[in-house]
Amino acid sequence: MASTPKDLQDLWNTIQRIYGFNTNRGLIEKQINSFVKDFHYTYSGINYTLIYWHDIKQKEPMPENGIKIVASVYAEAREYKYQMYKAHEVNKNKDLVNINKHINNVFIGKPESKKIKTQKDIEIENFLNKEEEDNHNE
Repeated sequence: MASTPKDLQDLWNTIQRIYGFNTNRGLIEKQINSFVKDFHYTYSGINYTLIYWHDIKQKEPMPENGIKIVASVYAEAREYKYQMYKAHEVNKNKDLVNINKHINNVFIGKPESKKIKTQKDIEIENFLNKEEEDNHNE
């Protein structure tokens, strides 16, 4: 699928949203050109990879590296997008609005906390048990 000028504009809009306007535009342009020429990435693919990394994975940008992360994450982002597409296809004809009506909520109470015996507790307990045995035997 060929990249369009709109795809490139969308990519720059995403870069500005994530990295701000104080980005090293020359470095990023060089990286974009390299991704497209050397790796055959599309503008929309680069754009989605940045959205995936920042918005979905919640990773912070590293402006000093430009968009270098794209090379490492492009395949992961593409796989994520494909899995989301498959999930959408499986569920597109299902009534997901009413599915919650058939779910039973189960509430689990707070677990009881149990005191962990320390060596000192065990020694005291042994002493008291021994004392009790001695009193019982008398």
